[in-house]
Amino acid sequence: MVAVLLLLSGSALGVLAYVNSLPTPTKTLDAFCTTLQSKDYQTAYHQLSSKFQSRTSESLFAGFFANVASCTHDSATQNGNMATASLTTGASGQTSTDQVTLVQDSSSAWKIDDDATLSGLTKTLGTYCVALQSGDDATAYGQLSSKLQGKLSQTQFAA
Repeated sequence: MVAVLLLLSGSALGVLAYVNSLPTPTKTLDAFCTTLQSKDYQTAYHQLSSKFQSRTSESLFAGFFANVASCTHDSATQNGNMATASLTTGASGQTSTDQVTLVQDSSSAWKIDDDATLSGLTKTLGTYCVALQSGDDATAYGQLSSKLQGKLSQTQFAA
């Protein structure tokens, strides 16, 4: 009887340890925040999906998060192999909250697949660079903020 009890309790502990070792969206976001706050941008960058990494260079990523002093997230809402959560970063006394999407890759690891603000920045920079490379000054100028456009006319920009 004692042997059976020991076997059952050992099995239960083994199952519990296995379940706790499985990757989760929350563990990915915890690791992301921890590495951002410790300025380990390379490790934080590897919390991104390969699709997101193909759209965002590591240097752009590091520059975007360079001033982050704090990072928190809410509980992820999971739907199959996708999850969403709010990610809040703080830098220079200002906070920014973005919705992030996570996906499970082929090895079952959870990766950040999209960050609304960083994706927007990447898209703007991509549009700007393609326009400059193709000589489309009007489109490139349109990617500048209204504040910068107020300081620099389109004619000056094109020159």
